[in-house]
Amino acid sequence: MKSKMKSEIKSNKKSNSVTRKDFLLTSAFLGSVAAVATSCKKVSDKLANISNKYDEDKDFVYPLSQPENIIYSVCLQCHISCAMKKARRRNKCLDS
Repeated sequence: MKSKMKSEIKSNKKSNSVTRKDFLLTSAFLGSVAAVATSCKKVSDKLANISNKYDEDKDFVYPLSQPENIIYSVCLQCHISCAMKKARRRNKCLDS
């Protein structure tokens, strides 16, 4: 009885795990799909149009990248004193 239960547990573990072979096959399939998708003319044109829309707005400046909105500090919860870089919006620090 116990050996039967052990074999069932082992078979359940194997069915839920991903083997190296399955991982490589899936990776190869997804890579080939990505290669085919980028070679299609319509898809590449749409991607180019999307990137051009963002390039047109060159006057836009991301407000949190401005030097006056960045706060440099250190964490003092241990003796290492890790450096922290925080962004500030409306006089409040944003979590990163």
